[in-house]
Amino acid sequence: MGNSIHVEREQWPPALRQALESEGYKRADIAVRIQDSVDSRSSGGQGSRGILIVLNLETGRFKREYGSWGGANPFESRIPDREPQDIPLPPGILVIKGCTGTHRKSPFLTVYSGAGSVLAALPAPEQELTETHLRALCTIIGLKGGEYRRNALAKIPGATAAIDDLVSGDYLKRNKRGSVQATTKGRNARESAPSDMRYAI
Repeated sequence: MGNSIHVEREQWPPALRQALESEGYKRADIAVRIQDSVDSRSSGGQGSRGILIVLNLETGRFKREYGSWGGANPFESRIPDREPQDIPLPPGILVIKGCTGTHRKSPFLTVYSGAGSVLAALPAPEQELTETHLRALCTIIGLKGGEYRRNALAKIPGATAAIDDLVSGDYLKRNKRGSVQATTKGRNARESAPSDMRYAI
């Protein structure tokens, strides 16, 4: 597994923007995983189907394949349904994988890029946070709002002040009701946190 960053819409190359918008992607940023290759399997679930897009950044051309509704079907010839095959990621080639369905306002997609692509050359996210800030941030991103998240934050000493700092630093945004959610900067900061902190929720 390679490094992962979140890239804001304003930084997307035109060809990537076109490919994502053709699939109805509406989010303000997208996760990009930097690695040498990616497997071709992409399956959905109930009410959704997998999608695989191979994009040539230089020509803007892309090939799209959908999987079967409800999950991979081994009796189908569609690429997302078949046994996984390794897709290399040379410079100029991106792979977009995820799932799309009738119950989603925007498809769930991730971009996979080789180390030589224009996306991999973007500046690395700044790391300015203490352990308390990172624990609070990982908890907010990892848990949906509600009692479970509140209880988890209550176990982190100084979490309230840390959340205020995260809002001031544009790692979180707070609505009029006081609820908070991560910004692109916050999601990138989470990716830089130690793995045991990211997944120990």
